[in-house]
Amino acid sequence: MEYAFTRDLGYLTGCPTNVGTGLRASVMLHLPALGMVPGELEKVIRSAQSTGLAVRGIYGEGSRATGDLYQISNQITLGRSEEQLVGDLGALVPSILEFERKVRSALLDERGDQLRDRIAGARELLGTSRSVDTDGALTALSLVRLGDLLGLEQGLGKTDFGRLVVQVQKGHVQALGPRGEVEEAGDVVPPSVRDAWRAAYLRLRFGR
Repeated sequence: MEYAFTRDLGYLTGCPTNVGTGLRASVMLHLPALGMVPGELEKVIRSAQSTGLAVRGIYGEGSRATGDLYQISNQITLGRSEEQLVGDLGALVPSILEFERKVRSALLDERGDQLRDRIAGARELLGTSRSVDTDGALTALSLVRLGDLLGLEQGLGKTDFGRLVVQVQKGHVQALGPRGEVEEAGDVVPPSVRDAWRAAYLRLRFGR
């Protein structure tokens, strides 16, 4: 198979914004502290945009940053080499992470009791709820992970957090649901059933 290519423009993709290298280099970051301080998060977004990068939500273009998960990727593919595009991302991401860590420390100093209450409430929700939707689960998981990062809550490391972020998604919940009930429900399980299954799965992980 030959790819559509010209010397002047590079790869001729189905979407004009991808013409050129055709490369989308992306990094998914968990930024719970910055998510609590909109003004500081706006600084990150402006900084990214000034270097040709976009900050999007967990599901990409047009989505919200549910669970404080942000996707950072290049907006420009024309006139830049693959090495330059990856280099831009690699130059910005470490500074964002350092900024996130500073804001975490400041929040702990300034709003420590409030943070502890919110994290404890999230842990309680995950361990006892009978029904929880995707956004609610991701928000609670983000808070519990923040507690772990701040040394306030143990038991949700980076690997577990990443796995659970995937497993609470709609399709994964249905795939992990009780086999007999899935077959009886057919191809699409109603949202109320999925929410109950999601809660049951999370109770197994966080219930005391």
